[in-house]
Parts: sequence; C-alpha cells; structure tokens
Amino acid sequence: MLADLILCISLYGIYAISFLEFWSLAQGGYSLSIIEEIRIAEYEYRKPDINKLATIGKIKFTNRIQSLLNKKILLEEKGNFELTPKGRLVFTVLNFIHWLVNGKYQHIK
Repeated sequence: MLADLILCISLYGIYAISFLEFWSLAQGGYSLSIIEEIRIAEYEYRKPDINKLATIGKIKFTNRIQSLLNKKILLEEKGNFELTPKGRLVFTVLNFIHWLVNGKYQHIK
C-alpha cells in the first residue's frame, strides 16, 4: 500500500511539474507578462504600465475562478465562494500531498 501511495504522489509530481508548467507557459503566465512589460518599458525608457498588469491579473483570476466553478469544485452564492463536496475532496487530497512533502497542513473553514 505504501508503494502505491508513493507511486501516486510521484505521478502527481511529474504531472504537476511537466504538464502544468507547459500549459502555464503556453497560456502566457502572469509572471511572464510582468517580465515582458518591464522589458518593453525599459526599452522605451518609461515606467511599466501597472494598470495593464493589474488588468491581466484580474482576467487570469476570473478565468481560474470560472474554471473551478465549471468543474464543480467551487460554488458561488451571492458573491461568496465555498468549496463543494468535490472541492473539499480535491483540497483534502492535495493538502495531504502537501503535508507529505512539506510537513505542513492547511486548515479550511
């Protein structure tokens, strides 16, 4: 059983490091947008456009929340978000893996 657990955690680690990293890069991650804006601003001898970066951040946040809503991990009611039973299960599994790796456990309400 321990070997199966280690296998699952290892596969998750490989998935997280490879697929999610490639996906994030393909989507033009927020960090890359910040670096690009700073590079362009330096080239044009101006300050970075913070409003542009804030807008990108808001769009990415909205897209991520919508994705969690679509997957039935989050539930929105009157502007408040809470985990669904499926969301609590996902949180518990990922939290357990986080605890195994880092020795820290995150509590939710």
